Formats: sequence, structure tokens, C-alpha cells
Amino acid sequence: MLLAAGGDDTGELYSAMRSFAGQGDDRRIALAERYRAAFGAAAPVLDTYAEGCYDGVHLAAALAAAGLLTVRDGRSGAVRLLGGDDRAARLAWSAAPLGPPPAATYLARADGLDLAVIARL
Repeated sequence: MLLAAGGDDTGELYSAMRSFAGQGDDRRIALAERYRAAFGAAAPVLDTYAEGCYDGVHLAAALAAAGLLTVRDGRSGAVRLLGGDDRAARLAWSAAPLGPPPAATYLARADGLDLAVIARL
């Protein structure tokens, strides 16, 4: 959106999402490194939608590992694995290189063509 609009320098444009391309936490950096190693430096920007897809694939694998990838158990199993800190949830996520996705949401302010994270909500 910022690129299509030519950027924003007013300091008045904000966005709230689970992650941003320029976010510097350890999980985001590790994911960016894995992405770059797999697809090269010319790959499209690793945005929050791509990260969500990555996490969704690993959630499906974790549900399968926990025996919860069924029509009957899928929804409750996903809630349990995404919010749980019990042994079964940890075991199901053990094959995911970065573990379960964080539940945090961040607020970012437009800075030119980038969104700079300013707060964890």
C-alpha cells in the first residue's frame, strides 16, 4: 500500500498487524533468514500474509502430529495448539522450526516506504 501511494512522511498513517517486514524480533529475523536461504535475495518481500501462510502450514502439520487434523477436532485442536502451553501442544509444535506463532499484535507508523513498529499492543 505504501509503495503504491508513493510513501508517507506525514507521521499520520498507522497500521496494526501481527508482524511487519522490518520487525526485528528473533523469530521474525530467523524466518527472514530461512526465507532468503530458500528463495534468494530477489524474492518478494516477506510480509505478514506470507508469514501467516508459513504458520498455517506448520499449524496443519502440528494438528496432524497431535492427531487433531479431523473435521470434528480441527477447530478445537487449533485453539488448543495456538493457546496451549501443555506438553501435547509443545510436542505437536516440535517439528515447526520456529515453534508456534506469537499471539502479539503490533502498531506501526508509516515512515516513507516502510512501516516502523512503535508499540506492541
